Amino acid sequence: KNYNTYNAGYIFGYGTYADNQMWSVVPYTDGNWFVNGYGSGDWNTGVAVSFDVWSHIVFTYDGSTVKFYLNGIQVSSTTKTY
Repeated sequence: KNYNTYNAGYIFGYGTYADNQMWSVVPYTDGNWFVNGYGSGDWNTGVAVSFDVWSHIVFTYDGSTVKFYLNGIQVSSTTKTY
């Protein structure tokens, strides 16, 4: 994986740094937000968030579905096993 494609580095992550044991959230240089799955597959939310305005972003995970909220509105989701 080429980590030089990230714009601002990891925003947050959870778990042990090993395959299928960690996930993290990161903005890419194109502005889209990704969830990195470390062996479980990455997820491009397809949602770009401007870096020059304040935004409230939230990711939730219930054990099967990852949801992405922007300013209180769900804007993307996917089924994942992390």
